[in-house]
Amino acid sequence: MNAREVALECLLTLSHSSTSIASVVDSAFGRHAVEGRERRFINGLVYGVIRWQKQLDWVLDQFINPRFQLDARHRNILRLGAFQLLHLDGIPAHAAIFETVQLATSHLRRNRGRKTAGFINAVLRSVQREGAALAYPRLDANPTEHIALSLSYPTWLVKQWLQTRGVSWTLAFCRASNQIAPLALRVNTLLTKREEVCQSLAAIGITATASKMA
Repeated sequence: MNAREVALECLLTLSHSSTSIASVVDSAFGRHAVEGRERRFINGLVYGVIRWQKQLDWVLDQFINPRFQLDARHRNILRLGAFQLLHLDGIPAHAAIFETVQLATSHLRRNRGRKTAGFINAVLRSVQREGAALAYPRLDANPTEHIALSLSYPTWLVKQWLQTRGVSWTLAFCRASNQIAPLALRVNTLLTKREEVCQSLAAIGITATASKMA
């Protein structure tokens, strides 16, 4: 299985299970021979789709007839494609769309696969052209929906934060929480100093800085 297939398998498991994301991904790594860069890519896809799922679904729904019912597999395939188009800069749009469309055809009969592939391709092409320019509810008119949709947080939680903390805090907190945390190492200062660890890492080509937190 390639990286996107493994990521889709993880998302499908998570869609009908309350198991933690980490355990689902680790289990997938144990079943499939994926190494190094592929593991990082799978992690990025799975965690990214889960983190941005509310926003991704809202964007996708702008280009899907509301009468059309998507099953879990195709909904997650579209989420994977939309996430790559909207949030990953290192993947060319044509490659993201092509590889995502392939996920839709791998388990279907030929004629049905073509029809499904055409649908997935059309939706993702629309996301590519128009997704980043979609207008969310205005912050001044509807702060709850603006923050919930644009930053992908549960509406009830955003509403609670707005009531207790206000708009500025809620907006700043949600933006900060969506940032991927940098890798951090904790140094045993009984055995060495943080500066010495930074120097040791620099000697092997890894840039590190001491945190402001002691």
